[in-house]
Amino acid sequence: MYVLAAVFLLLAVVRVAAEVTVVTKVQTIYDRSPKIRIRGTGFDAKVDDIFLKLSAMGEDSLKKDKDYIISKDDDGEGIILKLLGQRRWVNLDKRVPPVGLILSAVYFGKESTTNLLPKSESVLVANVLMTPSMEENDEVLYATASNQLVLNGTGFAGAKKVDLYFKPPLVAEVAYEVVSISSFIEPAKTSSTRQVLVA
Repeated sequence: MYVLAAVFLLLAVVRVAAEVTVVTKVQTIYDRSPKIRIRGTGFDAKVDDIFLKLSAMGEDSLKKDKDYIISKDDDGEGIILKLLGQRRWVNLDKRVPPVGLILSAVYFGKESTTNLLPKSESVLVANVLMTPSMEENDEVLYATASNQLVLNGTGFAGAKKVDLYFKPPLVAEVAYEVVSISSFIEPAKTSSTRQVLVA
């Protein structure tokens, strides 16, 4: 009788020890951001044995080694997911960003069916925005006569901060300043965003 109780107690301790806890700090990323860091504890298995159920609501789960690869972070406080090739974290073609990327299960072992998240509760790990893109512009500007540069593109709306990098380099607030970010829709085109700069 005592042996049976000890076995059940040992099984309960093993189950608790195998639980994965994810820190619920939601990141804001682009759909083609190269990586996502998931902070937490309990990611004790080898990288090859960690499998996730990770997707946006209503989408199929992203596939390990097809959509992303997993590595451990250097300080041992979680895992890092690296996006592969031309993949995206979320398909935003028919969605309005931001779209939540949800971790709904963690498994140790490819064939495992035991979800190691506490109470099998899903965790929002990131809000996903469209990766910004710029339209080419062959407009001629003059160094002393042109006082504004208009950049047309997508993916700027909703951004808290926009960093622009020019070649040759221009320093923000010295050589130029961002005057406005406004959205507009052109006929027969998808939604676009205009970024206006003043030298």
